[in-house]
Amino acid sequence: LDRGKPLWELWFVEGVEGGRFAVISKIHHAMADGVAGADLLSVLMGPDPKHSPARSAGWEARPAPSPQRLVFDEVTRIARVPFSLMGAGWRAFTHPSETLSTARKEIATLGATLEKAMSPASETEFNQEIGPHRRFDWTRLEFEEIREVRKQLGGTVNDVMLTVITGVIRDNFITRGLSLKGLDFRVMVPVNVRNLEERGALGNRVSMLLVPLPLDEVDPRRRHDRICQATREAKESSQQATGEALAEIADLTGSGLLAWMVRVGLQSRIANLVVTNVPGPPVAVYLFGAKLLEIYPVVPLGSNQALGVALFSYDGTLYWGFNADWDQLPDLHEIVDLVQREFAELQAVAGRRPRVVAVS
Repeated sequence: LDRGKPLWELWFVEGVEGGRFAVISKIHHAMADGVAGADLLSVLMGPDPKHSPARSAGWEARPAPSPQRLVFDEVTRIARVPFSLMGAGWRAFTHPSETLSTARKEIATLGATLEKAMSPASETEFNQEIGPHRRFDWTRLEFEEIREVRKQLGGTVNDVMLTVITGVIRDNFITRGLSLKGLDFRVMVPVNVRNLEERGALGNRVSMLLVPLPLDEVDPRRRHDRICQATREAKESSQQATGEALAEIADLTGSGLLAWMVRVGLQSRIANLVVTNVPGPPVAVYLFGAKLLEIYPVVPLGSNQALGVALFSYDGTLYWGFNADWDQLPDLHEIVDLVQREFAELQAVAGRRPRVVAVS
């Protein structure tokens, strides 16, 4: 994105087959995370086929802040830090045992998380230095069928999807002739930490979970059970709380510390792959009579991550977007095709008859 312009773009693609058109939307993570982006969608579109967004009274760009204004705002932010610390100190004074217990737990979890970051995941074909060019591919699954599998096998919808991804990567590695023995393959799963009061707000309210994938597991049912156990342990380990604590530290000390930690995490290969799942509108939405038919999300790639997987639920369907480095993953379409096969295997394990879904 051009830093000299607003950090978002909309590209309209005309002439799509069937009298349709497409929109490619790009927005910088500094402005909005996935959930905030979904909330923006609900502002532009609505469930009424005749929906049109409310007209604004007009908009005028504010002038760029002067250097003096930037200095003033930063001094003001720093001046608030002692008051935040005083508030924390008062809570510690009034609830000493509770505060001490929480602090010990968060410090231990932070230490464990940092230790994890210092011990990198295994190096794989997905974790080579990437270039500037991308491949993008997509598929979709019916949400009701995913729920049926989850109901039979247990866990969450995310557990089912991580099980599918585990099978996909396992099959791809076997096809490539790669060894799965002793492989420590981890995915980073962003988690929304907004409360009800923060819904609809822009910005980022995201924590992260690190989940190891059992690529060595042959049986799909045991693979699912191991994924459920891994995600449960990740949640119980307070990884999410640690991410929130780091964000709070960044609020107090500035974003430089958090940015440095993110760079260290990416360079040290804390995870092999990012998998993000964003809930969208559960019903069809419209804009000026045009129905939103399909929506495929994109997750940006880290410096040594050749593949990113994003999921977005909309109107009874889970849409998958695969973003990949052009040179490192020339077989991306074969990887995407494996999603339907792996999900069909899980359906069979859950006693459900697989149904083929045609992808446009």
